[in-house]
Amino acid sequence: MDETKITLHRWQEPAARHIIQKIRYEVFVEEQKVPVEEEIDRFDPLSLHILVHLKTRNGVYEPVATGRLIPDGHIGRIAVLKGYRGRGIGLLMMEILEKKAMDKGISTVELDAQLQALPFYEKAGYIAYGGVFMDAGIQHKKMKKILNNRNDEMS
Repeated sequence: MDETKITLHRWQEPAARHIIQKIRYEVFVEEQKVPVEEEIDRFDPLSLHILVHLKTRNGVYEPVATGRLIPDGHIGRIAVLKGYRGRGIGLLMMEILEKKAMDKGISTVELDAQLQALPFYEKAGYIAYGGVFMDAGIQHKKMKKILNNRNDEMS
């Protein structure tokens, strides 16, 4: 994806936060009908956020996706704008967030997956466990992935 620009942000950056909120609002609140008061949570200020920008025909980079890594190793709020899904952007974000988790010494990442998104996360190497639960009116299942430590690959 040579027409892609990836940036990492803290919630405290107003310009980035505005873009992140806009993407998440469109995906979660407008499309999935998540209550707006549940979309932003106490983990946002603590998390590392990612933004994916794609280069448009006129050479401008447009933000199209976001996700976050909470300090305890939970990945979440993976949101790709509707017109950009199916291009590998979500998997790219997962790889980057997993690498950031490894950089922080986290060996296992977890997430709460919407049931309709289970195949996506399974493709990224996640394994579902436990029962189905409701979050923001949507059925979810917990998933986790043990990360390959780069040092293990050399032994």
